[in-house]
Amino acid sequence: MNYERKTIFRIFRKNFIKCRFGFQNRNCSERIEEWEKELQKFDPDFEMFSEARKVLLEFGGIKVNRRDSGIDFAREPFEIDLLLGIGESDRFSVFEAEIGEKLYPLGEGGGNHYFLAIGESGKVYGLMGYIFLIGNTFDDALENLILGRKPKE
Repeated sequence: MNYERKTIFRIFRKNFIKCRFGFQNRNCSERIEEWEKELQKFDPDFEMFSEARKVLLEFGGIKVNRRDSGIDFAREPFEIDLLLGIGESDRFSVFEAEIGEKLYPLGEGGGNHYFLAIGESGKVYGLMGYIFLIGNTFDDALENLILGRKPKE
C-alpha cells in the first residue's frame, strides 16, 4: 500500500464509511460463505473466484453514502454487497461475452444506478445498459470511487 492510498483510505474510513461488521480484525469469511450460498440459490451461474473473494473478505458490507463533487465527476454512493446482484446473472453473462472474462457481483454504485462487478483479472467494472471500467484493480477502483476520478486505462 503506497502513502497516497493509506491517506485516502484513512480519510475514507474516518469520514465516509458505514460498515455492518466494523473494521477491527476484519475477516468476513463466514459471512461471505453465507452470502455466496444465498446468491447461488437464486443465481447458480455465479461462481466466486479468488479476486472476488479477496475483495469481499476485506470490504464486504461497506456502504458509502457520500454525494459531492469529485476530481473528474461527482462522487456517488456505493455499496459492497454481492447479494445486490441476485437475479442479474443474465445481464452479467452478456457483458462477460463482451469483455472475454468471467464477472462476479460486488455490489452497486452510482446511488444504485449500476452494478459493481469484478473480473477474474481483478479489473472492476460498472454495469448498466453498457459496461465501463472503474479501475484496473480493486484498490484503483476504490480510490476512483472515493475521489470521483476517471480510471487510468
